[in-house]
Amino acid sequence: MLDVNTDRLNALERKVHRKLRESAEKNAQLRIGEAAVLCACSPSKISKMVRKLGFATYKQYIGSFSNPQEHVSKSLPPELARLSDFIAQFDERLVNEMISLFNKHFTIIFFGYGPSFYCLQYFTYKLRIITTKNIIATNDELTAKRLLRKGALLVIFSTTGRFKSFADLNQEAKRKGCEVLLVLEEYNRELLAEFSHILFLTDSFQNESLKPYEKSRAVFFIFIEEVVRKILEAQNTLRGAFCSRLEYSAMGSRSTTDCN
Repeated sequence: MLDVNTDRLNALERKVHRKLRESAEKNAQLRIGEAAVLCACSPSKISKMVRKLGFATYKQYIGSFSNPQEHVSKSLPPELARLSDFIAQFDERLVNEMISLFNKHFTIIFFGYGPSFYCLQYFTYKLRIITTKNIIATNDELTAKRLLRKGALLVIFSTTGRFKSFADLNQEAKRKGCEVLLVLEEYNRELLAEFSHILFLTDSFQNESLKPYEKSRAVFFIFIEEVVRKILEAQNTLRGAFCSRLEYSAMGSRSTTDCN
């Protein structure tokens, strides 16, 4: 699981990131010392930028642009084994990032095609039950563009990112002052240049013989359930703290049945 967010970078770091991305596509073996010379900065500056961007190491970062197979699993295990690996390596930080974005926005627009859209309909249903936010899911690009407004959050779900381009929708959202998050199951480095914030849920691929709409959405549902679970957990913690304060202030004389 990988959270790549170029919005975390300052202007100088973005310049370094763009230069290294262009160079890595030509030189897959670009070492950190060479990168430092190329960008006229220290290796430690590059290491800091890499971690800030969302990568664990420079090798992982440079490999993500030059050779995605160095970053992703080198084999295609059966789907159940792949899901088992996903659960074993589950990174709760991505769940926390999703919830953090939800907390910053009142209007949340979900967008996806095919089975990904049906996952988002389920997500919308669950979130409407446990939150008071304005949450909408659509698979129509024109509708999504009409819904975009300043301060809203646009969340796009896609298994591969290759079925259809999201470029126009992304640009329209930015033009209207919306924050955009792309959630991908499979690793697709081509979209790193287009989107500033991407959550990669896995470092593996499903069977490449399958068309995008034929691929499993099990990873999406696991991720969705973890987001919902953690929101409910936080709400229960707050409710418990409130009831404790109420009970203390009443010195035990007031009923707390409403808190149960």
